[in-house]
Amino acid sequence: MILITGANGVVGAPLCQRLILEQQAFKTVSRSAGADIVWDLEQSPTAESLQAMAGIKSVIHCAPIWFLPAQLDHLLKIGVGRLVVFSSTSVLSKTQSKDASEQQLVKLLAAAEFELNGFCAKHKMQL
Repeated sequence: MILITGANGVVGAPLCQRLILEQQAFKTVSRSAGADIVWDLEQSPTAESLQAMAGIKSVIHCAPIWFLPAQLDHLLKIGVGRLVVFSSTSVLSKTQSKDASEQQLVKLLAAAEFELNGFCAKHKMQL
């Protein structure tokens, strides 16, 4: 079973449509009603959310990448063994930007990518 985060976004929505066409089993995450699992990725999942994620083996993370590192231990505990994660080329293209908000974005992206790579290597999780 696949879990899709950011399922209502510009990447997640067409991905979900494609998975439906291919008759793939998946669940969606959102912080509001309408998703299969209600979970604000800025918070730890509730016991109810974790129970709803039983059987999830892969996560396609279409939400902002910086939300994911704090959730990796939870995903590992429920048996997730594979992550597909979308980041941004801004981590490379905006490194020389003078704009403070773009510099902050680069830091968020780079830190999340670094944490994901380290965690997945340590725990033998496919990334």
